Amino acid sequence: MNKKTYPAKALLLGEHIVLHGADALAAPLPLFGGHWAFAEADAKARQKELPAWADYLHSHQQEIGLDAAAFRRDLDAGLYFDSNIPTGYGLGSSGALCAAAYDRYAGSKISPDDTARLPELRRILALMEGFFHGASSGTDPLICYLNRPVLLRPGDRVEPVELPSLAQSGLHLFLLDSGQSRRTGPLVEYFGERCREPAFESNMQAHFLRESDAAISAWLEGCFDDFRQSFTAVSVFQIEQLTQMVPDALHRPWQEGLTAGNFALKLCGAGGGGFFLGLTEDMEAAQSALRNWEITRVAW
Repeated sequence: MNKKTYPAKALLLGEHIVLHGADALAAPLPLFGGHWAFAEADAKARQKELPAWADYLHSHQQEIGLDAAAFRRDLDAGLYFDSNIPTGYGLGSSGALCAAAYDRYAGSKISPDDTARLPELRRILALMEGFFHGASSGTDPLICYLNRPVLLRPGDRVEPVELPSLAQSGLHLFLLDSGQSRRTGPLVEYFGERCREPAFESNMQAHFLRESDAAISAWLEGCFDDFRQSFTAVSVFQIEQLTQMVPDALHRPWQEGLTAGNFALKLCGAGGGGFFLGLTEDMEAAQSALRNWEITRVAW
């Protein structure tokens, strides 16, 4: 069968503050992905929650518009989703699955190029992913389905965008693998509690929100010096004000990178674990300073 791959996704900028009126920037992460395959043996072990999900999709068939019966027949024939997207990293493992199921089984697919219908598509994908999370914004599966960067705006607006390459700027982005998973719920709750503190709320609006929005605008406009400055400002805020969202082992190298000017780190999604996003002008210096972690250069 055609092994079309559905990528993971990464939230690059705007984590947490997207709920407070900020923009957010997300992009597919082809470093990881999944595709449909048929198992010759032990299919049930590989299918995990898929049969129960097929029942769920059948119960919502009218709203979603998927051929749940065809999905069930394929499951009976050994279909499973072969994915290397790590769970607990905020990379959209269930989002890639939903994108793959919609693409394969939707009776009348909404094209990724049909921007006018993206809100409708997002609602369908949110309902599909609701089986796994209880509630879903539909953002993760939408990014996995579109397979392109998107700008998330207040009011649930989603705008596909093109990201100017950093290649000519001398800047390099990289992912640092913290080596530990995390749960998003408690981190969102923690951030909400901090925002109920007047001093933090004021500081967050004046620095985190402003600099994150500025970093997104600068990247989209190709103003890479401004992007580096705002990215660094976000990094400073997070290590000083959101220390609990950074694994203890990363505190010292995070600060040292900022002090030496060799690199800057920031949360890549909710924080707490999973991947962290880094920016540097000197990959060798960054790799040397962060030699205790696996870091991977990435480009969008």
